Amino acid sequence: MLLLNRTEISSLLALEDYIKVVEEAFRLYAEGKTLRTGLLHVDGKDGEFHIKAGGLGSDKTYWSWIRR
Repeated sequence: MLLLNRTEISSLLALEDYIKVVEEAFRLYAEGKTLRTGLLHVDGKDGEFHIKAGGLGSDKTYWSWIRR
């Protein structure tokens, strides 16, 4: 898993690029070309957090596994 901090993320794209990507994602969603979104809600001792997931359909297959 790759974790990026705020500085690393902001160095990848300009704000205008992010806006284009988000617009494209909403367009694909409206066209029914995205995967069904998911939400996991977890209550914590002093609060809560949410894990939100979504994706785009693709002709490519990606495999992932964890060694134990």
